[in-house]
Amino acid sequence: MSIQDTMIPDVDPTEELRQREKRFRALIENSLDVISLTDSKGELLYISPSVQRVLGYTPEEFTEKQTLLIHPDDLPRILHLYDELVR
Repeated sequence: MSIQDTMIPDVDPTEELRQREKRFRALIENSLDVISLTDSKGELLYISPSVQRVLGYTPEEFTEKQTLLIHPDDLPRILHLYDELVR
């Protein structure tokens, strides 16, 4: 047994990942900001519960109405910026 073995506790990688996911979920579900996650095509994967407090939509309603929140004049620029982001 080395000194390193006694100083660094054994960490199960699966449990460590589970704990990180738990912290991440707690962060986004309790944030005061609206947090959304999308895939590389721009499809909404997740919207935080705070969307109801901020915009008045439940997460389910927002998922159905998300395109209505982008002004048509802004759409080309937003699509360009999103394309740059996912490259």
